[in-house]
Amino acid sequence: MRQIPHNIRYTKGKIVFQYIVEVLVIAVVAFGLSYFTSSLISQGVSDLIFNQVAESQPIPEIELPDDGSEYLDITGKYIPYDTSNMEMVESVEVKVIPNHLLYIYVFGVFLVVLSVSAASITVIQMKPKKILSQMD
Repeated sequence: MRQIPHNIRYTKGKIVFQYIVEVLVIAVVAFGLSYFTSSLISQGVSDLIFNQVAESQPIPEIELPDDGSEYLDITGKYIPYDTSNMEMVESVEVKVIPNHLLYIYVFGVFLVVLSVSAASITVIQMKPKKILSQMD
């Protein structure tokens, strides 16, 4: 068992605060790395979902009148059938905006502090000397 010097004062608050700071340092490094990888991952997921949806959609069949130039709308009138103005979506572009990442980082820091505080409830119930002796 490690001996704790009696002249150093450790409080429960300092121990929990140190634990929060240690986890926040790791979180800040992870958040920093996520800025560079988030665009790549989100674009890859978007492309995967888009391709799966595109492959599963049947090609619509439009019945044309005998002359092939017009079709019937819901009012019963024939309107010209022109596909030149139709746009086909070929892909989706995802952009990760730093402002949005800032909100996620703030929420992440809040979540880290909350979860570490909740996990430290058992530590707070112990005496500081016992806490430090169990940290070997």
